[in-house]
Amino acid sequence: MSRLDALAALMRAAVLGGAPSLLAAAERRRPELASGPVVTRDEYRANFAAWNDLGLDLPAARHLAMGEAAGTATGHPQFSFGLSTGTLGEPGVFITSARDRSRWLGTFFARVVPPELMIGTRAAVLLRHNNPLYHQTKGRTVFFGLADGAEAVAAGLGALRPQILVGPPFALRRIVESQAFRQAPWAPRLVIVGGEPLWPEDEAVLRDGLGGAPVRQVYQAAEGFFGASCRHGRLHLNTDVVRVDAVRLSGVSGRFVPVVTDLVRDGPQRIVRYRTDDLAVERPDCDPRACPCGSALPAVAGIEGRLADVLVLPPQSLLFPGEVHAAVAPELGGAPFRVVQEAVDGLALEVPAGLPAAAGRRAAESLGALAARDGPGLVRGVAVRTLVLGDLAGKFRRVVGPIQPDGDGLRRRLQEPTSWATSARKAAPGR
Repeated sequence: MSRLDALAALMRAAVLGGAPSLLAAAERRRPELASGPVVTRDEYRANFAAWNDLGLDLPAARHLAMGEAAGTATGHPQFSFGLSTGTLGEPGVFITSARDRSRWLGTFFARVVPPELMIGTRAAVLLRHNNPLYHQTKGRTVFFGLADGAEAVAAGLGALRPQILVGPPFALRRIVESQAFRQAPWAPRLVIVGGEPLWPEDEAVLRDGLGGAPVRQVYQAAEGFFGASCRHGRLHLNTDVVRVDAVRLSGVSGRFVPVVTDLVRDGPQRIVRYRTDDLAVERPDCDPRACPCGSALPAVAGIEGRLADVLVLPPQSLLFPGEVHAAVAPELGGAPFRVVQEAVDGLALEVPAGLPAAAGRRAAESLGALAARDGPGLVRGVAVRTLVLGDLAGKFRRVVGPIQPDGDGLRRRLQEPTSWATSARKAAPGR
């Protein structure tokens, strides 16, 4: 790691985050990348060799990343190969230079870690795959593989007692609720979550179980570090390092799919006009740049999931993950659940075995009422089943939409991208 590069990135992020005019100039960098065809996830993966200067296709890059995680030399000592958490299907791959990693660390510290925790603190990173990206703090970061399971990870954390805890929110919840943690609880000073949506009930469990430690959310993927929440809980997008365009859905307001372009990466891999298929929820105040934290970075209400998490009911009714959560969660008292679309007109609600049957019935009725808002008879009914939690390393999706081809009714609604950050600035006069 280059300390100079990391320090420069930290200072740059700190300055641009509080200076609207400088941020605007940074967002206009590399205008040649502002146009061109949008690349989908499947297209990017199928043509992975064209998006990296090493000419590696995705299976070859994934093989090197798995080898690096196991301690095997890759033959490319100047670069690091990492694996994403793998939301759907096989994990993606990111290839970074030492300078990329240093810049990431500096930007991450500036956006997420308070100054009093930047020096001398121990951090635990709980993820599916390890990578040198997470080990740039002179041995103060310890990696825990989620595949080891909640009890083993909880025991290891109890021995380490890190001041900073990083991991997927629901996996962290399961660790906090584990027997090993309950027998020997401890409290970090900061919790950082990412990789999946942060729902209020999970955040409440983490805050209560971890001694009231603040919970900060990061929006990050194999394609880059896209955003982080501030101390007021608003998710600010890093438009100083990533250009964000918005793909909206016809007939849908308040939501968009981010299209991202990395503006600062100088390693062998390029991210240009990449459609994330994530669902960003816009803030209802229509002023993305007005935040009590003082940041000039535009903010969204959150990331509620992915296009694959949208329930599509006949003939053209869409139920978004946040809407499903709002209908179901209040009836379950904070208990985890999963809603699965099993057929075009068939939904299933999965709830824990120990949940009172009446709570499950009320949640199913509320979900059925939501499904009928565009007309009765869109679903046959909502089946209530027992929730079975899988491996800790797997992502927990609260809403699972149908598996559909790319030409389905949902994706046909995707419009041409517009520059979201520029339109956001116009919506905030005087900033």
